[in-house]
Amino acid sequence: MQSLLIRGGKPLYGTIPISGSKNAVLPMLAAAVLFRESCRIRNCPDLTDVHAGVAILRWLGAEVRWQGRDLLVNPEPIARWQIPGELMGLMRGSVFFTGPLLARLGNCVLSVPGGCPIGARPVDFHASGFEALGAVREGDRFFGPLTGGEICLPYPSVGATENLLMAALGASGITRIHNAAREPEIVCLCDFLRAGGCRVTGDGTDTIHIRGGLPGTGALAPIPDRMEAATFACALASAGGEIILDGADHTHLTALLEVLERSGCGIIKEKTRIILSAHGLVSPGDITTGPYPGFPTDAQAPVMAAMIRARGETIIRETVFEGRMGHVEPLRAMGARIALSGGTARITGTWELLGRKVTASDLRCGGALAVAALGARGLTEIHGVAHILRGYEDFAGKLRALGADACLA
Repeated sequence: MQSLLIRGGKPLYGTIPISGSKNAVLPMLAAAVLFRESCRIRNCPDLTDVHAGVAILRWLGAEVRWQGRDLLVNPEPIARWQIPGELMGLMRGSVFFTGPLLARLGNCVLSVPGGCPIGARPVDFHASGFEALGAVREGDRFFGPLTGGEICLPYPSVGATENLLMAALGASGITRIHNAAREPEIVCLCDFLRAGGCRVTGDGTDTIHIRGGLPGTGALAPIPDRMEAATFACALASAGGEIILDGADHTHLTALLEVLERSGCGIIKEKTRIILSAHGLVSPGDITTGPYPGFPTDAQAPVMAAMIRARGETIIRETVFEGRMGHVEPLRAMGARIALSGGTARITGTWELLGRKVTASDLRCGGALAVAALGARGLTEIHGVAHILRGYEDFAGKLRALGADACLA
C-alpha cells in the first residue's frame, strides 16, 4: 500500500500548473451520456475518480478513448441504464449519471453512491427533483416520460443542482431550479452543455432555466481546480516561501484568498495565475464554511492545517458536512493544539509540528496532512494515499517542483 513521504522544514519556491477541476470534470463525464453524437473533454485531469467515471461510461456502452490529454466519448451505443453497485461505490460522482440516464433512456436507478466519509450526503433532493419532473418511482427506480416543471431545492446542493439540470434536458418544456447552487463548476457544466446546443440560462445565480432538448456534439475543458489551488496556497502558507499557481482563477477563490491575506500572506492576482508569498502567519480570526460564494467546505481542512502555524487563535466552523473533521486527530498527533466541539474547531497556533505516521481518512484530509507535513520538523508518512490520488493530479511531483522533499513510497 502506497504512502506519501514528506520531510518538512523547507520553504516552497517555484511555479506549478493547476490541473482541470475534479469537481467540474465528473459531472461533465456524466453529461457525455446526453450527447447525441460524440463529445470531447479537453485537458482532462488524470485522476482515479476520472478513471472510475470512464469505467461507468464503458459499462453503459459508450466508446471512450484518450487522445493525449483529451478524453473523447461516443455515447451513441449506450443502452444500459442501471449501474452496478461496485461501480456506484467507487465515488460520490457516480450519482451524476442518474439524471442523464433518466433524460436519455427514460430510466435510472438512484442508489447511495460512494465517496469520502465526511457526513450524511443523502440523495433525497435528487429523488424529489426527479418526481417534480414527472418521473414515476418504484423503489430506487425512476422512469419517464419527463415534463418540465418547478424544482425548489431545500438547500443549494451542488450535486442535486447538476444532476437535476441534466435530467431536465430530457423533459418537454421548460424547467426552473430555484435555490440552485452557484458554484463555478455548475457554470462549467452548463458551458459544456451549451457547447452542444443546449438552452440553459441563469447558471451562477440561484435560479436556473432549462429548456428540454439533448445536446448534439461539443467540446470544452474543465475550469482550473480551485481546490487544488487552495491546497497549494495553504501549503505555501504553512511552509513559507513564494509560489506561482499557473492557470488558477482568483475569482473562484475570493473567500479563501481573503482568509490568507488576513493571515499575512502576500497575494498578487493576475488574469491566469496567482502569486503567493508567506513568511510567518497570524490568525485570520473566525472562518465559517458555506455555499458559494462563501468559504468552501473543501478548503476547510487544508486551511486548518495552515493555521496551526499562525500566531493567536483561529476558530473554524463547519456548517456543510457534519463529519468533515476527520483531519483533527491526525493533526493533533503531529502536535497541533485543536479543541473540537461539534463542528467548531479552535486552533491555537504553534510553531512546533513534528513529523509522524498519519492516515488520510478522506481526500481533503489527505491534502491537509500534506500541508501540515510541509511545515513540520522531520519526516511525515501519510497513509491512505488512495484518497489523495482521487483528486490531486501528480501531487508528489508538483510538491517536488516547488522544492519540497516529497515522494510516493
